[in-house]
Order: sequence, then C-alpha cells, then structure tokens
Amino acid sequence: MNEEKYNYFIKICELGSITKAAESLYISQPALSKYLNRIESDLEVKLIEREFSPVKLTDAGEIYLKYSKEMLKRYNQMRDDISGYIDSAGKRLSVGVSSDLSKSYTNDVIKIAMEIDPNFDIRVVEDTSLNMVKLIEDGTVDAAFLGTDENKSDKIEYTVIKEDKICLVCGKKNPMLLNRKFENINGNKIYIFSKEEMESMQFYSREKSFKLAEMIDKYMAENGITIKDDVTVADLYTMLCLVRDTNRFAFFPEFFIEENKAANDIALCRIDNDVLRLNMVLAKLKHKRLPNNVTIWFNRVKDFYKADNK
Repeated sequence: MNEEKYNYFIKICELGSITKAAESLYISQPALSKYLNRIESDLEVKLIEREFSPVKLTDAGEIYLKYSKEMLKRYNQMRDDISGYIDSAGKRLSVGVSSDLSKSYTNDVIKIAMEIDPNFDIRVVEDTSLNMVKLIEDGTVDAAFLGTDENKSDKIEYTVIKEDKICLVCGKKNPMLLNRKFENINGNKIYIFSKEEMESMQFYSREKSFKLAEMIDKYMAENGITIKDDVTVADLYTMLCLVRDTNRFAFFPEFFIEENKAANDIALCRIDNDVLRLNMVLAKLKHKRLPNNVTIWFNRVKDFYKADNK
C-alpha cells in the first residue's frame, strides 16, 4: 500500500492549500500537484476545486477523503499489530514534535533512543500541536511532544513534562507602558492591563492551525473581548522580533521567552489577574501496544523529564 497518497491528500484538505501542504510535507508544490493530478487521472474524476481559497472538495473528493482516512487508519493499525511480532532490535521509532518545541526536545528524543539501541530507526515529524494530535490518533507517530491546555482525553494519554504559562508581551519602548502600573515578580516587572484596554491594542497572532491561537481565541471569546487590529504571523521567533521592534502586543509561551535573546528587549504584561497555562506534554494513544524498544524509550523519556523537573 502506498500510504503517501492518502497522507498527501489528507494534508491538502486539512490546510486548504496545495502550497501549504507541500511546505508541511517538505516536498515541492509542483510535485504535490502532479501527485494529485495522477490520483484524479487514475480515478477519472475531479477531487478538488483548485480555483477556490481554501481549496474546495468536490462530492467525489469528500468520498475520497473519507476513505483515505479510513484506509490510512486501518493500514497503521495493521502495521502496529504486526510490529508486535517483530524482534525488538529492529524496531522503528516515529516521534512527533510540535514545531515550536523542536529546538527544546528533538535532541533528547534522539539521544535517549540511541542509548537504547544505536541502530534505532528514528523518524522525527514536525508539525503544529493541533495537527500532532491527529498524527497520534491515526497512528502516524508513536508519541509526540506538544503544547496543550487539556488535562484529559478519551483517546490520548498526556504526561506533563513542564508546566508553562502564556505571557502577554510587548516591546520595552511601547508607549502604552508609560506610567503603567506594574508588579515585581521573580525580579521581573509585570505590567498590568485591563480587559477593556485590550480592544484598543494592536496585536500579532499565530495562524489558526496552532494551539496557541486556539487558546487565545477561546480566552477572548469567554471574556467578550474583540481584537480590532490583528496581524497573523506564522513563525514564533519572527513574531517575537516584530513585537520587539514595533508597538504591537502578542501572546507567547513562557519557555519561548526564556530561550530567546530577542526577549531581552521584551516587557512582560498581564491582563488583570488572569493566568493562561500551556503545558508541555509527551502524548500517545491510550491503551496502544507499543513495540518493546519504543516502550522502553517512552518510559525513559518520562523518567528523564521527571528527574529534570525536580
């Protein structure tokens, strides 16, 4: 079975764009378009209306998407079931890492795996935290590092690696800081804004496919806040630099502020007494039987971060 054609088609549908899907899959846009054309030619039917943005599925495309997900799910389940009968020395490890966390966790992923078996066949998949959940559920990855505000899930087991919070920030030269009330917390000035003031602020925000954007949208909706001036930025580091050099605000995970030198010129802020939390977790499907070496790796990773947080 060539599962790539199903993965490719599903990714196009999820992102609504052949170009964005190609970037996410690390292939060229012409190659992905050619792949889609070949599927449509083989089936002798049009699956996607390309002239729309985001792209629009035809009726046949809806059917193909449904069966693509089912075929991929059944293939991955079959592969997992068979893997239990293969000698553990030949196990493969497929790990998802949220793109925002790649710098923090990828080295640990590989190092711990190589300590278990130098011949471990390791595959690291980067994507957004929201998409990473889908990759866990459909069996594309054995486990994944991601950021989430969820504590419980019917399908996924979350192991908290680090408890983090989301910070509202702006550049230290932002005129809205003048004569602003602040508190000193752990040696940092925390400037305090009210919810009413937020609607007059100018913001940068993440694209909707990121967990951070979902959490902020949820917070705004729950508090009846409408942002009137918002610019979307995909890359977190680029957004941090823009905040530093302009008079806009943005929300960032605390770990990202701590790890980046650009944050030296960033002021930390707070909305009233609200605290938004984003935990870094290691996630896998509940009750999924993992191959021996992968199980060993998973448990060692949990122990490693448990010891690191003491």
